[in-house]
Amino acid sequence: MYGVFPHIATMMHDAGETRASIAGIVLAGFGIGGALYGVFVSRLLATLGETNMMRFGGAAMGFCLLVIAARLAWPFEFVNFALLGFVFYMLHAVIQIYASELAPAARGSAMALHSFFFFLGQAAGPIIYGIGAKTIGIAPVLLFGAVVLVGVGLTCGQWLRRPRPSAV
Repeated sequence: MYGVFPHIATMMHDAGETRASIAGIVLAGFGIGGALYGVFVSRLLATLGETNMMRFGGAAMGFCLLVIAARLAWPFEFVNFALLGFVFYMLHAVIQIYASELAPAARGSAMALHSFFFFLGQAAGPIIYGIGAKTIGIAPVLLFGAVVLVGVGLTCGQWLRRPRPSAV
């Protein structure tokens, strides 16, 4: 998901937006969406539950990548990145909680692996997107990323579940 971030300014420039500050504003939408997630997280948990938050988060992130591929005007991109930030945390936060609970005896190792793969994605994503953009074009790369994110959300929603408390 983070792979497209360093390429937004170039993509916007190719689409005719020459002001670098606009690319910064668009990217700031992600942080604003994350902050809004923090405001609404308790209501989301009560309404959707963890499983549906992961499913919806992955599906909505996939949708947001498709919107990026559509190359809309920057105000729409800003709103899209705000939505992307919001739904990213719907998936990421629940996965992070589960990572800390998967192996209580090895909590440090579980969190270290979670962090490793998170930052590996941040490091490798831009390279993969860059190579893909030069070889097959940015739209197919974004489509592939969208499919992967939907798959991650659905898979996590299916397999990561808390055990039901036993009735005593």
